[in-house]
Amino acid sequence: MNPRDLSFNYITKSKILQFTRCTNLFEYNLTHKKPKSTEYVDSIYGLDNRKIKEMARSLFPGGVNITNKDDIYISHQNSMDAIRNSSIIYNPTFLWEDCIGSPDILVPSEDGTYVLWEICPSINTKKDMELEIAYYKYILNHLDIKISFIKVLKIDPQYTLVGEFELASYFTELNFETKVNSKMKELEEILTSLRAIKSDPQFQYTPKICNSFKSCTIPEYCFSDLKDGNIFSLREAAGTAKELYEQGIYHLRDIPSETELTDKQTIQIETEKTNLPHINTKKIKQFLDRIQYPVYYLDFETINPQIPIYQNSKPYQHIPFLFSLHILETKEDTEPKHFDYIQEDGEDPRKIILEKLSSLIDNKGTILCFNDFFEKRCISESVQVYPEYKDWFESIRPNFLDSAIPFKNLDYYNPSQKGSASLKDILPALTESSHSHLDIQNGYSANLEFLKVIKNSSYYSDEAKTTFGQLREYCKMDSYALFLIQKELERIMETRSSQ
Repeated sequence: MNPRDLSFNYITKSKILQFTRCTNLFEYNLTHKKPKSTEYVDSIYGLDNRKIKEMARSLFPGGVNITNKDDIYISHQNSMDAIRNSSIIYNPTFLWEDCIGSPDILVPSEDGTYVLWEICPSINTKKDMELEIAYYKYILNHLDIKISFIKVLKIDPQYTLVGEFELASYFTELNFETKVNSKMKELEEILTSLRAIKSDPQFQYTPKICNSFKSCTIPEYCFSDLKDGNIFSLREAAGTAKELYEQGIYHLRDIPSETELTDKQTIQIETEKTNLPHINTKKIKQFLDRIQYPVYYLDFETINPQIPIYQNSKPYQHIPFLFSLHILETKEDTEPKHFDYIQEDGEDPRKIILEKLSSLIDNKGTILCFNDFFEKRCISESVQVYPEYKDWFESIRPNFLDSAIPFKNLDYYNPSQKGSASLKDILPALTESSHSHLDIQNGYSANLEFLKVIKNSSYYSDEAKTTFGQLREYCKMDSYALFLIQKELERIMETRSSQ
């Protein structure tokens, strides 16, 4: 790689993390555009990170909140003034030589040292956090600000909303001292590299490419030589694909015959070469023979808020707010009947969803879902709150069947799936239908749109009514897709048996 002008004034947390994750991303953000702000990311992902950090700070009352973030020198001076006054400090900014860092909270101890608190607005801490806090400790050490303890506040995954929200119980604390100390040497090496780049923008460093092509946020920059059928669409082969790419092999059809491959990978490569679907007639027939009538095609849409909304729910727990159910009574029926329900007010949707589903789904037949673990988990967790539906659920639990089975196993595979076994890719590959005509086209967007209505308490607005209609249409397409897929697999089997 021949880097262009990579000049920059200061080393920051974001530069360190970008350089560590992907040197291409580091270069791209310096030469092309500014990284997206946290606020923008939060709004896209429907997160309450800012609110959660405010909640955490309230556990340490009376602190000084450092503002003037646009002026680094003023923010640093205000932060140092707060240190001299032995204040609790929120969002301080510290500057040492070419390094800028802004830990979440500093709390003074009686011996003149400080406890560094970092807030993790999630139930899991990321590995990056260890390096991030190590960077803060590095700056503070050089400013002669003594840190006695390093702790992380994160969301307790076992917290359950019962009655009034309990702030202290919502968080749990972790001691990060050992983890942070283990990162100090790595941090020093990263800082050495960044300073070399900063002093000489043409400095040649060793580029890194993603371990997973799917996680790349700038594929047009990192992998401009890839097109459809590229090796990163090879299933279950992140390491193999990376090795092949480094050898200059970019497409499935060019993979050498001596390459060690799994049966699934071999199938995928052959279909890429022939441009014809792979069909395992025996396995597909075995799957279809498991389907008993009536057939229930079920799909849920859920929200999983960081801060629990409904009683007896946990952070990030998936709560169904909408279901779509198609029912095909007999094999001779040509079209299924459709039923659905969406919660159009602020009440807990789980009980009425259980009530309606228990009146529609009997303990005979087959319940088809795509990746049925998710639907079963949603019902199971709802039943824990409303145990009066437990017997019904136990009576239907054995009847669930995963519609994804033939596609996970590559009993059916079409090269237009591009290595994917998702419903959104399988449906158009197998049938002439898709979700492309819908306003909402994936479950992630459905989650965000319903959360938006809840957060604004705008259940009865025209905008909310439009959103509810779009959500119902999307969920309806998901459950109807299961019917279309089954029927197309049956048609394929009939055609093959007559040949």
